[in-house]
This record gives sequence, C-alpha cells and structure tokens, in this order.
Amino acid sequence: MAFLVAAAVGALLGCWGGGDQFHPAEDATSRDHEAANLVLIVVDTLRADHTSVYGYSRDTTPRLRQLADESVVFDNAFASASCTFPSVNSLLTSRPPFDFVDDDPISMAIPDDTPTLASILSSSGFQTVAVSASPIVSATPTDLNPNGGFGRGFEVFDERCQWRRGACVNERIRRHLQARDDRRLFLYVHLMDPHGPYTPVPEHLRTFAKPLPESVEPHVARGIIATTSAAWYQDESVAPDPAELAHFIDLYDDEVLMADYQIGRLIDQLEIEGLSDDTLLVIAADHGEEFFEHGDLEHCRNLFDTQLKTPLIMRLPSRPGAVRIDAAVSNLDIMPTVLELLGVDAAAAAEPEMQELEMQGESLAAVFEGEVLDANRVVFAWQNSWTASVSSEAKLMARPRSRPQFYVRDQDPGELSDLLALPGPPPPPHDNLRRELRSWIAENRPVDDERLIRHLEALGYLQ
Repeated sequence: MAFLVAAAVGALLGCWGGGDQFHPAEDATSRDHEAANLVLIVVDTLRADHTSVYGYSRDTTPRLRQLADESVVFDNAFASASCTFPSVNSLLTSRPPFDFVDDDPISMAIPDDTPTLASILSSSGFQTVAVSASPIVSATPTDLNPNGGFGRGFEVFDERCQWRRGACVNERIRRHLQARDDRRLFLYVHLMDPHGPYTPVPEHLRTFAKPLPESVEPHVARGIIATTSAAWYQDESVAPDPAELAHFIDLYDDEVLMADYQIGRLIDQLEIEGLSDDTLLVIAADHGEEFFEHGDLEHCRNLFDTQLKTPLIMRLPSRPGAVRIDAAVSNLDIMPTVLELLGVDAAAAAEPEMQELEMQGESLAAVFEGEVLDANRVVFAWQNSWTASVSSEAKLMARPRSRPQFYVRDQDPGELSDLLALPGPPPPPHDNLRRELRSWIAENRPVDDERLIRHLEALGYLQ
C-alpha cells in the first residue's frame, strides 16, 4: 500500500525533476561535549505565532521571552506532523512520521527495533527520566494509546500526571531531580497545557478571556464551539459564531500563559538543583492549533503553519545566546543536534539488535559556533495524505488526487493565497520545493493513511 500512495503522489508530481537528498550531518561527534545533561521539554499544542517570543501581540510567554535572551531561537521551526502521534515518534527518533503508521494493526508505539534518543543516551551511561502528562506519549496503554510503547530507554517513565496540569508535572520532576544520581541526566518532559479542553486554572483564567456569566463555564463555551465544528465538517457552510471563536482563542492564550509559567518554574528548579550551568535546555512542541483560519479546528488536520509551525528554543550555557535563526528547521533535527552537543557517538551507542541508525534530521549544532544555515534549507512534513516541503520563504503541499498548493510564506504569512490557483507561472521558490518534495517522496514512500485516520477516529482522537 505504501508503494501505491508513493506512486500516486509521484504521478501527481511526475513532471518534476529530482533534487538533492536530505542527509544527516556527516560528522556529528567531532568535538567534545558542550553540555553534560539534557532537558527536553515538549509542550503539547503550542502554536508559535501565539507566543510573544515569536511576536504575538499578547504577552503569552514572558518566561520564554526571557529565555530567548540566553538561547538560540529558531524562527522557522516545524513539526514533522500535525498530530502528537506520529509527531513525537519522529522527534524522538529523527525518522519521518509515516515510518510509524505502516503496521497492521496500527500501533502508536515506537517499534522495539528503532533506536531512540532515550535508548542511545541510556546506552551512553545517562540516567534517563521522562515525566509525561500526555495520554499518547505513554509507556503503558491508555484509552487513546492502547499500546503505550514510549518507555524504552527510560529508566523512569512517570505517568502519574496524565491529562493533569503542569503543576503536577513540575512536582514529579522536583522529586526525580532530588533523587538523581551522579550520572549525566536526560530528562524528557511532556506538558499537556495548552492542549484542549481550554480550562485555565483560576489564577490565569481571566488574563485574556473575558468574564462569562456565572451560569456559563469555559468548558460549556468550548462545547458549543465543538458542536459547531462537528456541524461544519458535515456542512462547510456552517461556521462558529465569531464571539464564541474569539472566546475560544482567549482561553487557549490563557493556557499558553499557564504553560509558560510552569516552564519558568521548571527552569527555576534546574537552578535550585545546580543543573543550569551544564544542561542543554530544549523547548519544542509537537504541533500547533488551528482556529478556522483554513476551515479546521484544533489539530491533526492539515499542514498549514497554524498546525505545523512550532517554537524551538535551545539554551546552551557555554555559548552566547540571543541568536535568531531564520532558516527552516524541523523537529527531526533535534535528536542529531543534541547528540552532537552532548558529545555522544550515536552510531556506537545504538544497540546491536536495533535497526541501523538512520537519522533523517541534520545537526544544527554549528549555529552555536556562529555558522549560518543555508537560507534555502528545506524541511518536510506529512499528515492525512498531505506531504509538504517548506523553506523559510515558501511552502508546497501535495497529496494524491488533489491539486498541489503553493504559498510564499514570507509575503503571505497566513497562507491564504495559493499561487498555483492563479494564472501564470509561480515564483522561483516553487521549482526548488517541487524538486525537493518529489525527491523526498520517492525516497521515503509515504504510507496510505486512510486506515490511520479511521483508527484515530475510532479511538476518539479525531472528532
């Protein structure tokens, strides 16, 4: 089936020429390590353009803005999918998302023979700890993830805060940090704020959201919008009431602020524990969130920036911060980057019974030495049969049996004007993205995901 979809997309792109392949850095372990420890924080459903560190008009992320002054901030960072599964699978393995949806029956677990960031660091002598509030990123089965399967390589995978607030996550982290031994540490943190339902705790509830009548609670307003959304998917003439949608966005922004507060508390705890000066801190997200900008609500639907463009911030204490990188980067790049900065020989650390380590991402470690990434750098994403090639300037999306779409992102940040729907030839970035996308599809052969969509709908993960 994978070959059928590849052939269909290949036919769609048939007249397009080949391009250079997307390879990992050739020398990812050439220098001694820059950091002793790694803390990787994945914020579920954090859309880049709703954070003040990325220029949002509301100050939703004051702690991240402060962190940016000490960090490298990637201004065009993209998840590899717009759904937690398989986006996080890709982030933790540097493998494309459709590598994880070709099993029958479908399992959200990372396959046992696939090297992961945790398994490599564990084999390299790190103490590996995960604290996850996500019902998808879990070690044991949940209602939304019947197989679990994210625990391999972690000595501790703490799920006690599943679906709970960042305050719970931070309390578990505090306990694990105080119980750590003298080995190097890898701490993976998965925060569920600001994932829906948007019900900020009282101290943040009214920062952006207007007061409601006492008889109308935030979750009721969300229910109204969810009902409208369900109706819209049956009838595209139905759209949410603008006032309800605005309130929905207000609540989301309040939850972003709440997540930022909890990230700040975690950073403070690292300082208390004496870990700040030798720890590489990475802030990322698995996907964004849409508010009907392109006719969808929430996520897992498309590859527009609303659902795909996410924050990526890296603080390395031994290197100067306040650096902004404009070139396009992917969450697939996180694993090779941190392994290089930690000085870990990933190939040597991969367990013999595993598949050969084939990271599709590239190390970005050179930016900490002042090197400039190629402005034409291209990254890729996949979701619901759509595949996309993305640069800092433009985006091309294609899928079988549909007309491709092309947007010049730096001139049309809302991605509202599909230039392939207009008369005349598209501007020059189109040809490069076309070559890159065709090459990527031919190399990776995306799977048929109608089966995946039905599976996620049956679990209640897609409404």
